Amino acid sequence: MAVISGRSKTKYSDRSQQAEPYEAPINVRQIGNLSYGNGLSTDYYEPMASTKQEVLPDKSAMHVAVVLHDDPYEGTRYDVAPLAMEMARRGMAAFTPSLSKSDAEPFFLRQLGDLFDLLADLVADKFGLGLRPQTYAADGNKIVLVGCGTGAMLATVAMRLYHNARMREYFAAQCPAVRRFFAMGATPTVVFDDLVRIGGLVSMSGNVHPTSSSAVYDYDRWLGKGFVSTKLFDYLDLSRWYAPSYPPVLLVTAGADVNRQEALSVARAWPSAACRWLDLPREDNDNHLLDTLFWARHPLWTKSKEVNSQIVTYCRNL
Repeated sequence: MAVISGRSKTKYSDRSQQAEPYEAPINVRQIGNLSYGNGLSTDYYEPMASTKQEVLPDKSAMHVAVVLHDDPYEGTRYDVAPLAMEMARRGMAAFTPSLSKSDAEPFFLRQLGDLFDLLADLVADKFGLGLRPQTYAADGNKIVLVGCGTGAMLATVAMRLYHNARMREYFAAQCPAVRRFFAMGATPTVVFDDLVRIGGLVSMSGNVHPTSSSAVYDYDRWLGKGFVSTKLFDYLDLSRWYAPSYPPVLLVTAGADVNRQEALSVARAWPSAACRWLDLPREDNDNHLLDTLFWARHPLWTKSKEVNSQIVTYCRNL
């Protein structure tokens, strides 16, 4: 395990996966390459005092974000590092896990399993970080799922597996990690007491399924890899599968997002108390309008400080 202090000038230690190095701010502690799941690793960020007089937030009361990157082929956890650092700078803890890239099985199912493996490791305190995730039976650190693109789809499906038995059985039949996490044996009965309770979801450009034939083809080629992705698109239809038991959700898009109009209709259909919408983000200082969609090589949080701030504020206030 490589520990990288925010006070050090050292860059990321895992240079074999380094795509775009970032230095942690002076008041952010980074712990790199924590092993989890099936041979994967995650970076971790938390607040750190920059002066002897500074009082840090109570760690037991911190919100913890699991920030999932886009693009199963070329995206890396470093794409979302700036957002995770900003969360830590403002009093949260954040994990940025690497996700599976093997061609041997469907990307989406393997990556969904990665997320549940990480949640299971958090409950077991595998990392020894002093975090105690909130469960259905006990208070603790509130867990927020944050995803961009494919990561947003993973977060959305994971959140809804808690609340929809039909979806849970469907994915458990194809993904061993889902079956293990929910302890689904011969019967589909689930005991939730010791499971991580998801406190909120931030979905960036991954909150609705595509409807055009060309979009379906692109997603099938990108996510499918033999997976019945038409079923995935059906389950990603938030307006169809909304349940009052869902945690609060923030949907975010940019002006040129191909799914923007669909996502707007979803946001309007949900109860306002359960769903917030951040549309057409712009900078106050130079009237900068984001004119592109989210993807792995163009992460929102390196382009708009105002939107970055709104996302973090939303997560902290959950």
